[in-house]
Amino acid sequence: MKYYHLFDNYYYLPDYKCFVSTISLIECVKLPSEFTSLFTDIQHSASNNERSLLATSAYLILSDICNLQCSYCYSSASTEGRLMSLEIAKSVVRFVVRNAIIKKFAGVPHAVVINYMGGGKPTINWKVIENITYYARDLCKKHSLPCYIGIQTNGQLNSDDRIYWLFSNLDKVGLSLDGLSDIQNIHRPRCDGMSSFLPASRFIDIHKQYKNVKFTVRSTVSSISLIHLREFCDWLAQNNVSKLHIEPLSICGRALKSGIQPPLYNDFVDEYELLKETYANNLNISTSMDYDILHNSWLCSGYLGNAVFVNTNGDMTCCTEVTNPTDKDFSRYCIGKVDEENVHYYNDAIKLMNDISLDKCKECFLYNSCNNCVIRYEREKHDKNENYTCLIKQELALRAFKRLLTMSEYIYMKHKIAKVAINKDGIINLYFLTNAQ
Repeated sequence: MKYYHLFDNYYYLPDYKCFVSTISLIECVKLPSEFTSLFTDIQHSASNNERSLLATSAYLILSDICNLQCSYCYSSASTEGRLMSLEIAKSVVRFVVRNAIIKKFAGVPHAVVINYMGGGKPTINWKVIENITYYARDLCKKHSLPCYIGIQTNGQLNSDDRIYWLFSNLDKVGLSLDGLSDIQNIHRPRCDGMSSFLPASRFIDIHKQYKNVKFTVRSTVSSISLIHLREFCDWLAQNNVSKLHIEPLSICGRALKSGIQPPLYNDFVDEYELLKETYANNLNISTSMDYDILHNSWLCSGYLGNAVFVNTNGDMTCCTEVTNPTDKDFSRYCIGKVDEENVHYYNDAIKLMNDISLDKCKECFLYNSCNNCVIRYEREKHDKNENYTCLIKQELALRAFKRLLTMSEYIYMKHKIAKVAINKDGIINLYFLTNAQ
């Protein structure tokens, strides 16, 4: 039986997705036979490959052009570049709608999700945003499929009318904003030398009028900005922002030359945990590397997930950070091509799907739950940031486990509900319930 030592007398049993506390390993493996039927091994296997081949979520990179010069931009966007054509965008929509129809009849229904994002600024391609929004909703209505459309924007719109349109017509709006004026203008300077903070703050002012639209501020955290997060959170809470998603800076794209660095992994984890506790009542703070212990999952939906990412040229990849053909790992992430008529998977797409485990990964207690982005692991083998993402994931998961193991509560495990209790000897007992109570 596989087991991983977490801390003290606590062990994690990946085959059964449970934690046990014991004095000896012999006791650790004495588990009731019911566990086998209640838990299944969810390590990535060939069956999971079908998820990406039947993606129902698509991220459309509508523009390579941007009016910002972010110091860490993964695509090194500039004032010149391409725009996605309406025909390619429609082809992607038809693709995810087709997949949703297949899954619906297979008994595993999925909503169609369209997200507008940019290797540059998506709202530069405004006509495509308008047309695809109406096209996707009409097509999903025709096939009785739920449809959710969102955008991630830098907020640098030159018209309030367009901001109002976004909040009136989309289900989810994300604003990229890294901090108050000083931090924002260092991280995300405008090409014309003007402040990028002022237009973004105007965007936040308008969002207050739309309480039914999911609104999230997304911030990239560097070693410079980490210590200013608390004052930024104060400001967001004062402006009725209820969700903040933070990610440590990834050294790729322009960051390779700018010299900007992510915070130390333990500093990021400490600050993240403190912010979540401090603002628990008025600001929901998240990161994709935080393990959702209630649902045995991560927030990342790209690599081997249910989403594809399509750039302006119609190249389809499985990661938001690798969509530019100039990226050294582009050929490994690129899984297909979109033309005006259809979506074509490359013959070696399955090869990529199987390239998901390293011997080192198998030594980690999160192996069976992690999204196992091996290529990202390899990309981080440089300087002091080697294994950076892994270290954050492991530390956040360990802290979550410790919190779980010090209380009795109901938790969800693979859609089964278990009551976790710790007896006087420190042994964890899991009482499974047939129905949610």
